[in-house]
Amino acid sequence: MGFYAYLEVDNGESLSIDEENGLNIGTPLTAFLGTYLSAISRSEGSLEFRWFTQLEEKSSENLRILTKIFYGEDSLYSPDEYERFLADWSLIIGRISEDEFRQKLEDVEKMWTPIDEILLIIEEIIRLLPQMGENTHWYTAEDTRPAFQALFNTLKQAQNRGGKKVRILIR
Repeated sequence: MGFYAYLEVDNGESLSIDEENGLNIGTPLTAFLGTYLSAISRSEGSLEFRWFTQLEEKSSENLRILTKIFYGEDSLYSPDEYERFLADWSLIIGRISEDEFRQKLEDVEKMWTPIDEILLIIEEIIRLLPQMGENTHWYTAEDTRPAFQALFNTLKQAQNRGGKKVRILIR
């Protein structure tokens, strides 16, 4: 099992990032991006914070943009589906107010990011990952780099189909 990743494109398409050879891209992407998002909000002493800070220091790109372009299926609702959202998710993520729910949906709409910008960042990640040392729970040499290569390929595919902006859905 695991997670599956989809590239949502502003032209209305949703492209699977998972490779045709069966490599599950969503799981390594979720481990990396979820840990990155968590690490930047943790204290500076954590291993995760130090690892991602080192990655950022090696880059000339703003890698943190990656933490702002992905979301989960708990945001696949319209603003008038608050009660349905609670029925589906309150036991898993807790009860949130209707205002918090609407803000969550608004935040997803703000995630659209230009493909050109993301391509540069993903290229940089692919270049830097081999320099990052031993495997961790968010990075494994055999899975993480191929996951970002598949994301890069899917971004190029979206661009070739006329897409200008994207965001990532993890299911």
